[in-house]
Amino acid sequence: MGGDITVKSQPGQGSIFSFYAALKKASPAASVGKVQPRSVTGLKPGQPRYRVLVVDDKQDNRDFLYQLLTPAGFDVCQAVNGTEAVKEFEARPPQIILMDLRMPVMDGYEAIRRIRAGAGGRKVKIIAVTASIFGEINREALGAGADALILKPFREAELFEKMRTLLGAEYVYEGESSAADPGTENTGPRMREAVADLPLELVSQLREAAINGDFHLLLELTVRVGAQNIHVASALRALAGKFDTKRILELLKPEK
Repeated sequence: MGGDITVKSQPGQGSIFSFYAALKKASPAASVGKVQPRSVTGLKPGQPRYRVLVVDDKQDNRDFLYQLLTPAGFDVCQAVNGTEAVKEFEARPPQIILMDLRMPVMDGYEAIRRIRAGAGGRKVKIIAVTASIFGEINREALGAGADALILKPFREAELFEKMRTLLGAEYVYEGESSAADPGTENTGPRMREAVADLPLELVSQLREAAINGDFHLLLELTVRVGAQNIHVASALRALAGKFDTKRILELLKPEK
């Protein structure tokens, strides 16, 4: 974009990240009638915990999808190529697969065909993920057995909408609340009382992950929290999805 990004940091005090870019001011008429997509904060209560298999040879892409989908309540597993994807599918079948098409060892096309040919392969939903805009590639992916295709880079709302259509999933959106899932982002006394019932070692690990900014580990730990208290796990996932370290530590602080 012809811009620049900088960081200024002082040990023990903090860091300031800044970026500069030349942007054109939009006219008021340009935004008239445009509806901004709502952010998904989780699955509605009563939904199954959908298992998602993310297949991509790029770790950054896998990490992005993990950090996007896990706070929303999806159970995410990963594979780095088509061969691993087929093995993972056979070992623990997911409800939906996000399949990159260009990978070493075995590409996404062949992996889709093999999954479709195996036991249970017709039931799973598959979204092919590609950076290509060429129509023949899109047709080849659908011909291999993909249910839908999404182009990189994609918008979060676009991915969630395709998953909603294929799975029948129902979401809670930003600004909404659910009476059946109270306190998803509540860090008040009741939630802290619930945290106090968790194993001390688990709380300590959660606190350390938050302090270190290790949100990937924190999201993994919420799986263990969910076995103890699903509401606390949902609260932590929602806060981790927003990288809200302050409120996470407030929720985890010891009772006086």
